[in-house]
Amino acid sequence: MEIRELNHPSENEIQSIVELINQFDNLKKTFTQEDIRFSVSAMDKKTSKLLVVIENEKIIGYAFLAEVLFMGFGKYIELQQIMIDKTFRNHGIGKKLLKRCEEWCREKGYSKIMLASRVHLSSSHAFYQKMGYQIVRQSYFFQKELNILNN
Repeated sequence: MEIRELNHPSENEIQSIVELINQFDNLKKTFTQEDIRFSVSAMDKKTSKLLVVIENEKIIGYAFLAEVLFMGFGKYIELQQIMIDKTFRNHGIGKKLLKRCEEWCREKGYSKIMLASRVHLSSSHAFYQKMGYQIVRQSYFFQKELNILNN
């Protein structure tokens, strides 16, 4: 097993990430290669990172980290997504990936990492708490689609 940065993914690597991200439950969207391709091309390579877990030349997990500036909290890294293929869970891979995320944060000079987890994912909450994470607040996330103005 290898954990590495993914800066310029191939089409096969993008497809592997699509398959993983679509393992999230209760999503209102099915993600496509174009969605992933856009996200990777738009990310700031200095303050964001896509890490992947490779096993037998196949991506079996990934983590996406991004810098956030939050009024009053300062700058920190948000672990926006972490996913391990369902067939590889409970084998210590998530632990290794999360530790690598924390190492990257320290290397970049960040003293804080935060993440959000959906309320019903109690096994994920237990995992994060076992890894030393604390619940600091509970929130609802709201969304509104906006029409883009053409000027």
